[in-house]
Amino acid sequence: MAKNKNKTDKKDNTTSVPEFKKGQKIYVPDEIWEKAGRKNFMGGLATISVLDTVSPLIRFGIKERPGPITYPWEYILKNQEKWAKEYAGKKAHVAPDWRYEVNKEPNPNEKIYVSSSFFMGHGKDDFAGGLATIDEVMYDSELPKDHCNYTFIGIKERFGWKYNWRNVLENQKEWAKLYAGEIAHPDPDDRPEFNEDW
Repeated sequence: MAKNKNKTDKKDNTTSVPEFKKGQKIYVPDEIWEKAGRKNFMGGLATISVLDTVSPLIRFGIKERPGPITYPWEYILKNQEKWAKEYAGKKAHVAPDWRYEVNKEPNPNEKIYVSSSFFMGHGKDDFAGGLATIDEVMYDSELPKDHCNYTFIGIKERFGWKYNWRNVLENQKEWAKLYAGEIAHPDPDDRPEFNEDW
């Protein structure tokens, strides 16, 4: 009996390799950096691309985040249920630098999140928020540079509309979680009852 018990103890004390493979979908968390030079990462559903079962901690990398970044499997595994509720199927992705800086200047072709717009009287102008590309930068020369309305931007996805740059910057973290990599685009509502102003 003692011999059998020892065998059982040895088996229980052995770390087993969890069953996972390349291509498997798994949730990973947000990673927000306060210091410059690091790309923020918004958590969500990701695809395993690299496996490391040799090191003391079993780790893996994901397709949505190229490079040497790896995750400890045990930590990720125990948080799957919580993150599944939090992200609810949203895709993990690298996000623009959302940190608000008064002196930060917008740049053409820079990626930035913008919000959705829905109108009761001119639904044809409805717009679905998400990731957009800056194609125009405008300044009000009559205002001081630190004024909240000094800088506006235009985006390729919405011709003719202007966005307050300070407001856009201050909301990047929230919108990155909300839209999770979705591309901003026109979403017109042509129903007559929502276009009575035209």
